[in-house]
Amino acid sequence: RDCYTQRLRFVELIDSAETRLRGLLASRTVSDVTEAISVVVELRLKNVPAATRAFDQVLGLVWSRQAAVKDAAVEAFNRMHLEGRDSASAVQSLLEMYQKGCTGGSWTYTHLASVQELIQVSAEKDYINVKKAIPEFVSALSGPCCSMALRALTSLGAASAQELLAQLPKLAEVCGPDGAGQGKTSAERLERARLVCQLLQRLHACTANQLTDETWDYMWALTEHAIFVVVSCFARGDVPAQWFGAAQAAMDLSFEISMATKASTVAQRCPDKLWERVLNRMLCAVLTAPASEAAAPICDGEASGDEPGVGAAEGSAAEAPATDADGEADAAGAGDIVPAGSAEPLSVSGQQLGCAVFLAGHLALRMLVYLETLQSALKRKRLAEEDARIAEQREKNKKPKKGKKGGKDDKEEEEEVDQATSMGGVGQEERENDAFLELAESGIVFGSRSLLDKIKPLLFACLLDPALRTDPILRRLGAISLCKYMTVSKKFCQDNLQLLFSILFPKGGSSGALSAEAGEDPESTMGGANTMSLMEDTTLRQALLVAVGDLLFRHPNVVEPWTGKLYASLGSTPGADGGAVAELRLTALLVLTHLVLNDMLKPRAVLLVRALWLTACVHEPTARVARILFQELSKRSTNVVYNLLPQIISILPDHQDNSGQLKGGAEERVQFIMQFVEKEKHIEGLIEKLSIRLAQSADASGPKGATQQQQQQQVRQTQPQTQADGDFDDADDAMLPKKATEAVCCLSHALGSMNYTDRCVLRLHDVIVVRKALHTALSYHAVARDCILSIVEKFKKPKVGAKGGAEGFVPEGEAPAAADGGGGKGVSAAAMAAIDAIEQTVQGLARGKEEDPDAAAAGDDGPPAASGAGASSRGAGRGSRGAGKRKAEEAPAMAAEENPGFEDADDREAAKRAAGKGRGRGRGRGRGTAASCAAEAREEEASKRGGRGGAKKRKAKGGDDEDYEG
Repeated sequence: RDCYTQRLRFVELIDSAETRLRGLLASRTVSDVTEAISVVVELRLKNVPAATRAFDQVLGLVWSRQAAVKDAAVEAFNRMHLEGRDSASAVQSLLEMYQKGCTGGSWTYTHLASVQELIQVSAEKDYINVKKAIPEFVSALSGPCCSMALRALTSLGAASAQELLAQLPKLAEVCGPDGAGQGKTSAERLERARLVCQLLQRLHACTANQLTDETWDYMWALTEHAIFVVVSCFARGDVPAQWFGAAQAAMDLSFEISMATKASTVAQRCPDKLWERVLNRMLCAVLTAPASEAAAPICDGEASGDEPGVGAAEGSAAEAPATDADGEADAAGAGDIVPAGSAEPLSVSGQQLGCAVFLAGHLALRMLVYLETLQSALKRKRLAEEDARIAEQREKNKKPKKGKKGGKDDKEEEEEVDQATSMGGVGQEERENDAFLELAESGIVFGSRSLLDKIKPLLFACLLDPALRTDPILRRLGAISLCKYMTVSKKFCQDNLQLLFSILFPKGGSSGALSAEAGEDPESTMGGANTMSLMEDTTLRQALLVAVGDLLFRHPNVVEPWTGKLYASLGSTPGADGGAVAELRLTALLVLTHLVLNDMLKPRAVLLVRALWLTACVHEPTARVARILFQELSKRSTNVVYNLLPQIISILPDHQDNSGQLKGGAEERVQFIMQFVEKEKHIEGLIEKLSIRLAQSADASGPKGATQQQQQQQVRQTQPQTQADGDFDDADDAMLPKKATEAVCCLSHALGSMNYTDRCVLRLHDVIVVRKALHTALSYHAVARDCILSIVEKFKKPKVGAKGGAEGFVPEGEAPAAADGGGGKGVSAAAMAAIDAIEQTVQGLARGKEEDPDAAAAGDDGPPAASGAGASSRGAGRGSRGAGKRKAEEAPAMAAEENPGFEDADDREAAKRAAGKGRGRGRGRGRGTAASCAAEAREEEASKRGGRGGAKKRKAKGGDDEDYEG
């Protein structure tokens, strides 16, 4: 019994280690990730259930930018499914993996893409015998694992396209019209048609110029069959969810292969005409013909699935002349789809109407891509012709060399020809760009002869008509197609952007333009209380967030004024942290992360602040994506995190209330983001920037801030201003001192979270002791004193070296010289003197505040006087300068040499004013800081070397400085 109890306890410990393993897989340390991958693979090979989810996370590491992590992920995949197996068993293992992942519901599209990349990389590294594996997968197409085999073949297509091209006849036989791999239900046929189209797209991209006439015929036959499956399911009214993916894949494939050299017919070379005809007949079938006769206008034949029926439709398109007459006739027919004299309302199928709306939106987007592809092909052709013409002109102008002068004339003539040709090419390119831009802007969506222009009222009806928008599928398809239209045309985007954002971010809980009309019952408008309202449709809003990201990339100047609303979607109102809100916030974060990491959107402080709070979100997927954002930004050479860090920390408390449920507070978020600051020069710069903001926040939290708040309130009462997005209201004014206090806390923790070297300590000494920039914060805020004293404690703590010995203070004469002027193996004497002065100053300010509680009354006049070493005295005596010199003579000259932080002119002037201009009261006179000692030592050394002449020069220089300062 004890044995089984211990075994059960061991299993429970292993299960509890899953969270730790998944955390290590997301670590920034490469060795942690690789070791965690090895452990997960060992547990997975022993069928430990705790390693299942962790191994799914390992699959995504194939996209890592670290070569070691990517190789470890590929090796783990090899050990799990390929190592020690022959081709047949390896194929069976991959099919079972796909089957478990897809049918189990644990895989997403990210997992499918990761597995596809892993199979491709494994084939490139010869972990898979491609010549034997591809026939095995083709043989599996006839069985129940047809979809899984098609996915695997798509992965292998990029690694060995020629092997897959050789199997294309058998693929056409199995997945063709009479093949055994079509599927039994409409959903199966549509899903397999989609996968076949994706496979052919990959194959065409790899072998575009290597297709023979026979392979081209097989490829076009499979394309025709995919179009037939899509159209026949629509004609029968059998429209499952797989229809939309299959229709999109079939359209994409037809547009992709239209640029092939083997394309000859109109249907092959002009896919826009083909799909306009299909769309026109779909609309006619839905809006004019009865449901029983809906198949006839589309298929031109039997609707029973006979392949020659669609062939006849496509043949009629192929026999038509390649002019605009056919397209104009279709468009004209589409204009009169609904009879003008019909007074009775039409009863249409919502599913079929949604199919037509979806096809219209995707056709507009594909036509835009098609125009850009034609423009690129035309540009390549023109450049090739220009190169050939230049080469021919050079051959004609080539003459036998008759000396140096003749060669020079030939070179000048060639340069003139090149210049004339390039100028002509630039003008031609500009004209082409303008022509294609005008065609895309006006010809697709706003063309008078365009069928897509006549479908726009139907798109708006899906969102605005009360009878249509009650169907969730129809309103989603209408919104997505509307966004695709906006992607195509900039003018259309400007006209309808407010409608789009009124759906995403309504005011007062209503949907803006989508709300019920005046005098209309909202319940009756939305179809009753049991119907899902527009604002509760999370799927719609998620799709629109993705579309906004595309619009922001396509039309940045148009969408830029609305980015504040997009940033606001990362927040959450109190008490609204349900599953729908969390999923919506995750989608917004994914969109913004994609835009920022791909340099399509400039990261701003407000965005990074909201993302920083989301790193502590209780919703783990959201927190993981937010952490990935900061990890990737920290690797950029542009130092984005460093440049925005002071502003991020300053406004961090302002966004805590609307960030939802969090784990931890602002202090933990500051420590998280400060871990990305590692360089010494960045720490030095942050000491200066954070100190300035800390001083400002300390002033705002005291009497001075209260006075400024009263002045601002008086100005707003006398001068009313326009409020934008709820900024600068009375609630914000009331919270100003509190927010300033919270900012002081965050900035103090930021200063205390950095790793200080000798140079950084000297910089901090200059801020605290010499310039007294933080005296107010240190006097009135205990958190600032605690953080500075923690720096002192960490710096004085002995460091264990390589041999196990403690590395602490090194005597001045034995301190090793660091390569960068600080942070060497030991601690320099100047750094130790500076850290002692900082400690004494902070302790003196603390005692001064405790002993003199009335010093707060002098808050506006300046910080209270500090006692102890490091605090400047207020009086001045005649012997102060001599005392400072005598003190400097006692200090070694090496302390100045090891103190590069005080070698600039500002530090020398500050030291002179502190030691020699009589600002003390006599007690601390001549005992200046380490900076004053070093400056006086340098001055004394210079006076000894230069004599009287040097003294005169110094006096003259000092006079110039004083005149300049005055």
